[in-house]
Amino acid sequence: MKIILIISNNLFYRNYLNKYVLDDLKKYANLKILANKKDVKDTNKLVDIWTEEKKHNSILHYIIATTLMFANVHKSKSFKTRIRRRYIPAKLEKYTLRGLLSYIKKLLIFFFFKTITSSSLISKGFIFILKLLLVKNIKLQDLLIKEKPDLVLMPTNGFFSYELDVEHTLHELNIKYVSLIDNWDNLSTKTLLQYKANHYGLWGEQNRIFAKELQNISPKNTTSLGTPRYEIYKNKNYKKLFNFEYILFVGTSNEFNEYAVLQELNHILVNLKSEIKIVYRPHPWRESQKYPNLQTLSKVVLDPQIADHYKSQSSSNYFQPDLNYYSDLIAGSKFVVGGLTSMLIETQLQKKNYIALIHKEINFKYSPREWYNGYLHFSELFLLKNLTLIENLNELESVVKNFLKNEVKFIEDSFLSYFIEFDEEPYSKKLIKMIDNLKIK
Repeated sequence: MKIILIISNNLFYRNYLNKYVLDDLKKYANLKILANKKDVKDTNKLVDIWTEEKKHNSILHYIIATTLMFANVHKSKSFKTRIRRRYIPAKLEKYTLRGLLSYIKKLLIFFFFKTITSSSLISKGFIFILKLLLVKNIKLQDLLIKEKPDLVLMPTNGFFSYELDVEHTLHELNIKYVSLIDNWDNLSTKTLLQYKANHYGLWGEQNRIFAKELQNISPKNTTSLGTPRYEIYKNKNYKKLFNFEYILFVGTSNEFNEYAVLQELNHILVNLKSEIKIVYRPHPWRESQKYPNLQTLSKVVLDPQIADHYKSQSSSNYFQPDLNYYSDLIAGSKFVVGGLTSMLIETQLQKKNYIALIHKEINFKYSPREWYNGYLHFSELFLLKNLTLIENLNELESVVKNFLKNEVKFIEDSFLSYFIEFDEEPYSKKLIKMIDNLKIK
C-alpha cells in the first residue's frame, strides 16, 4: 500500500513526524511525506515532496469557512463565542487613526457576514458561487497523479487554508483520505467542515459526538485514536528538571491577567513561609502582548525551556517546544494551576491534579469565566475527579493550602477517556488498525 502523509505546518511536523507515528507506519506501507513549503521547517530532513497552496483558493476558502460559521451559529455556542472574539471589535482604549480604521474594518467585515447569512438562501447561493471560483492546484494535482497513493493521511484543524486547498484537490481526483483531527476543540469551535474525508481519526468519544451532531459525520466514519503528541505520557522514566519542589502554573493562548494569578500564588507561598516555588510556563503562542517583569515575585521561576521565547516577546509558531520536556515538567510538579487549555488533559494523563481558573475579571475581552461558559468542549469538565474549578480568585488560597497540607492524591478516573483515547496500545498501532478496517486495496 502507498500512503502519503500531508503536513501543513510546524505544529503538525512536530506532532506527527516522530517515532510514535512513523516507525510502524513505514513498516506497514510505502510512506511518503508531502509538506507545505511556506509553513514547514524541515529540521530533520523528513519531507519527500514540497507543495504550495493556491493563494486565490486560500482567500475563497476563508470566506466560505467564515460564512458557514456565521450561517450555523445556532449549532454550537463555540461558534458564537468565536464570532464575538474574532469579528466584533473590542472597545477602543486609545483613539488613533490606525486604531479607528482597524475598528471600522472589523465592524464592516462583521456586518458583511451577518448580512450574507441573514437568509439561508442567500448564504447557500453565495457559497455555491465561491466554490465555482476555486481553481485547480495543478502542481499538487500533477504530483498526486504521479504518486498514485492508495490513501492520504492529513493532520488537520479543519480550517487551515493549505489543508482546504489539498482537500479540494483530493476531491477533484477522487483520492481516499483520512483527516486526523489534531486538537480537542477543532470540530466544535472553528466552523463547519467544507469537505468531508472518507474517515476521521479523533481524540475520543466527545469528538465523535461533535462529529455526528455538529458536522453530520456518521459514527461509522470516525475512530477514537487519541493523539500522538500524548504518547510521551506513557513513558515512566522522568527526568528531574529542578532541585526544588514546585507548583506548575501554565498560561493559555487566550489573554487574561496571568500576572494577577502569579501574584496571588506568590503571596500564598510567602505567607505560608514555604520552600515551594512556582514554575511559570507561558503559552508559547499567546495572544497577549504583555510580558511583565517577574523578578519582583520571589517565588516565581520562569520555565527555562520557554524563557528566551518569552523574553523575546515572540508568539511565532516557529518555536516548537520539545514534547518530551512536557512529561518531565508536569511529573515533577506537586500539582498544576492554569487556565482552560489542553494542558489540563495532559496533567491528568500524567496523574496529577489540575486547578482550573474560571474566575471573572475586568478589562479583558474574555475572562476565564467567559471562556469556560463560551466553549462547548468545556461543558462536561466539572465531571472530572482530578479537576478543581476556581470560580473566584479568593478561593485560590484555601484550595492551594488544602492541596499542600493534605497532599491531595490523584484518583483514577475512567471519565477522562471520554475526552481522550489513552491506553497502552501505541497510537501508530491504532492508526494502522483503523486503516486496515477501511479495507483499501
